[in-house]
Amino acid sequence: MKEMHYTTKTGIKIGSRYEPPLRSDYTHEERFAQDLLIGTPEFSLEEKIKFVGYVACVFLIVFLLSALGVR
Repeated sequence: MKEMHYTTKTGIKIGSRYEPPLRSDYTHEERFAQDLLIGTPEFSLEEKIKFVGYVACVFLIVFLLSALGVR
């Protein structure tokens, strides 16, 4: 890999020790196994949106049934 550093007039090498971050592409199965071993966050944003949608649908159904007088 080409060295990507800048040397100033005073001789300081800026970025000479930079190492790009390690990238790892996990498959779904590998990510699932890792989550089982180290734990997962409570909810991701997508799961929160789905949960709020389900709760809203349940409340809407209950409201419509009570408005129609269904017992």
